[in-house]
Amino acid sequence: MKMIRLKIKGFNSFFEEQIIDFDGLTNVGIFGIFGPTGSGKSSIIDAVTFALYGNVARYENEERRAFINSNSKSASVVFEFALSLVAGKMIFYEVSREIKKNKSGSISHNARLVKKNDGNIEIVSEKAKNVTENIIKIIGLDYKDFIRSVVLPQGKFSEFLMLKNIERRNMLERIFGLEKYGTYLNVAINEKRKNQIKIVDDINSKLEVFVDISEEFLNRLKKEMEEKNSVIEKYRRELNEKRDIFEKYKAFIILKKEFDDYVFKENKLKKQKKVIELKKIKLNEGKRAEKVYPFITEYKKSLENFNISVLKLEKANKKFEIIENKFLLKKKEYDEFMLNKKIQYPIIIKKETEINKADEIKKYIDKIEE
Repeated sequence: MKMIRLKIKGFNSFFEEQIIDFDGLTNVGIFGIFGPTGSGKSSIIDAVTFALYGNVARYENEERRAFINSNSKSASVVFEFALSLVAGKMIFYEVSREIKKNKSGSISHNARLVKKNDGNIEIVSEKAKNVTENIIKIIGLDYKDFIRSVVLPQGKFSEFLMLKNIERRNMLERIFGLEKYGTYLNVAINEKRKNQIKIVDDINSKLEVFVDISEEFLNRLKKEMEEKNSVIEKYRRELNEKRDIFEKYKAFIILKKEFDDYVFKENKLKKQKKVIELKKIKLNEGKRAEKVYPFITEYKKSLENFNISVLKLEKANKKFEIIENKFLLKKKEYDEFMLNKKIQYPIIIKKETEINKADEIKKYIDKIEE
């Protein structure tokens, strides 16, 4: 693993944001971190450990709130590193974690792991637990292996040297990816051994049933088996004979079934024959009605037009009666006027104007008479 860049804010000794460019330091070779006590040297290593695993060696038994600077409400770490593949190609990863003090007094822990490859960014995981699990898969070291082999906290170098053989072996297996030749192989061998022991125990338990069996008992069983085999052979011959008989009558059974099906269909068709005859009669009636239908339609249309004409005639007669009544009324008035004319001739002369009007009325009456 090659460290590229580390960004720290509100973590341990670092209140304000600090950025450390490891890529520039590693390019010149071996480098050291120097400073007086309390300047934050250990906090840099703690920040790397926290970014990867969400834990710090010197605060293992304390709450995560201990990571947060006393003047800050949250602590955040962004760590960028690279891994070299077999072909020499580098794959870059960026892991970020943040812990906050909530109003309720609890601590929230957020994390995200991002993979950077040829300018493409792929989010690997976003939950704290999932990020830690993916880091272990990518680096090949869990938290304990990391602080034992990569980061040796103060006063714990002797712990690394005093590891038991099995613990040192398991750690080296995880570092070099040899679990399949060590732990996994031992697990598979033990599992296989347990299965074989179980099979042997099952066989031995079954053999215990036959401990008291003598040769005479076996001969008697053998004789009984031969007798039963002869009976089985007899039944087998009878079965073959009956099977031959069945094969002979099998074709007849099939034909009988087909015959029954045809008889059923015939009866069904006979029942439908009357319905078909009735439908034929209705079909012929429909064909004849189809020929008459245009004339019926024309008759209905003519009848409808006739009824409309009758209504129009009735309306015209009513109008004529009204006009005729008006004419008779005017004629009566005219007769009365002529009678009065003889009596009131001198007056009529004086009313020449009225006579002219009467003449116009006369013209109007003549027009009505026409």
